Amino acid sequence: MAKFEMKKRCVGTVRRIRKETEKSGREKGRVLMKKGCKEGG
Repeated sequence: MAKFEMKKRCVGTVRRIRKETEKSGREKGRVLMKKGCKEGG
């Protein structure tokens, strides 16, 4: 259960970053996605 919750949080973070990535640039967004996933679980 906890593992699923962490994954869910990670997906939410990635989705939020993906929206910002459309504005700022893909390479920067990709780095943030990896960082967000590690922090989120």
